[in-house]
Amino acid sequence: MAMAGATFTWVAPLLLLLEGPESPVRMTTAQVSWLSSIVGIGEVVATIPSGFLADKIGRRTMLLISGPFSLFSWMLIIYTDSFVVLFIARFLQGVVIAIIFTVTPTYIAEISQSNIRGTLISMTQVFWNLGIIWIYTTGPHLTFTIFIFACSSMCLIFIPAFSIMPESPYYWIMKENVSFNCSILSSQIRRNKASKSLSWLRGNQDITEEFAELKESVSKEMQQKASCMDLFATKTDRRAFLIVQVVCLVRYMNSMTTIMIYAKQLFNLSETSVSPNTITLMLGLVTLFASIIAVFVADAISRRTLMFSSTVGTALFNAISATYLFVDIKTKYEISKYMWIIVMASIGLCITGTIGLGSLMLTVQAEFFPSHTRAIAGGVTEMLAAFSAFINIKSYPFINDHFGIYWNYTLYTIITVTGAIIIFKILPETGGKSLHQI
Repeated sequence: MAMAGATFTWVAPLLLLLEGPESPVRMTTAQVSWLSSIVGIGEVVATIPSGFLADKIGRRTMLLISGPFSLFSWMLIIYTDSFVVLFIARFLQGVVIAIIFTVTPTYIAEISQSNIRGTLISMTQVFWNLGIIWIYTTGPHLTFTIFIFACSSMCLIFIPAFSIMPESPYYWIMKENVSFNCSILSSQIRRNKASKSLSWLRGNQDITEEFAELKESVSKEMQQKASCMDLFATKTDRRAFLIVQVVCLVRYMNSMTTIMIYAKQLFNLSETSVSPNTITLMLGLVTLFASIIAVFVADAISRRTLMFSSTVGTALFNAISATYLFVDIKTKYEISKYMWIIVMASIGLCITGTIGLGSLMLTVQAEFFPSHTRAIAGGVTEMLAAFSAFINIKSYPFINDHFGIYWNYTLYTIITVTGAIIIFKILPETGGKSLHQI
């Protein structure tokens, strides 16, 4: 996830360089804008294929593939002077991010125990933010080539480190015809790959009971062949799909997606003397701190309470931001001395958005679908997430230029208020339950 965070963000601290005369690849402002957002197109294209391939060749295999893909994209960036090749590399990076976000929640949900599943999935947000912090602490201070080499170093760490991890036991049970006769379960555990994987993950503890429950769960879920239509097969499936997509839309059609990218524009309007790099780094550190807190509360506080509180909090801080910006731009009141309001609102957005929506989005995605559709559902959800983020990032400057920046935050407020109402009405509690019980 740190690799994905760095891959998504590396363009941001280089925007001025890429538009200037010293750019290693000469580009116009419009081309730089597309370079920032084309990663979303790569994500949209790759999400559903990533889900299908995760069921065909394995969750672990797909995640390992993302490493060489990412490394190849960085090498293209280092050794090219063509913006076309740079766009291709950025598109490939979108594919890498799609694989990671589609498969990682499924993999973690399937290898973890129910009492720590929320914590482990929440940690992905911590490492995502660490990747972003890495970009904003190195990007402004290194030359272009050294900076890209520094970014690619994460791939070289990830590939050997993740190679030691086993495949998901859920995947092996899905692929292998494991006998359901519990009387010979002990001998079967030693022979099949699923039991070896589960035994490795549990530190060679007695897994007989857990393995039997896992087999029973997967056997029932695998009675139907997985397809996209299975996401809507029953009322329960349709409800689960609706819940996850609502959470996804609220998460990505929100200021949480744009605040890191457009922090400079926002704070320039407020006439602050703090440099844009300092502001962005500050918000990144706040988000990292909030994601660490989220790890400790993910399984200690109910998912439903965290998600609802987070959505209400982001709605409140979006409303404060919209009000401040409207008064600042559309009225004659001099409010520059109250600039701390927009600063605190931005910090509040980072905190409330991360503890809940940010940290639990992947948890909800992983928990609400059965094993035979979990990877496919992850692909569909990630496609919606990528498309929503792309629309959000591209529409932000358009709305700013034609209607006023306060309209962005007004729309964010409407979306989050609507999301909070829907989440309150339909989101069930899943904390502490096994995937079979959910």
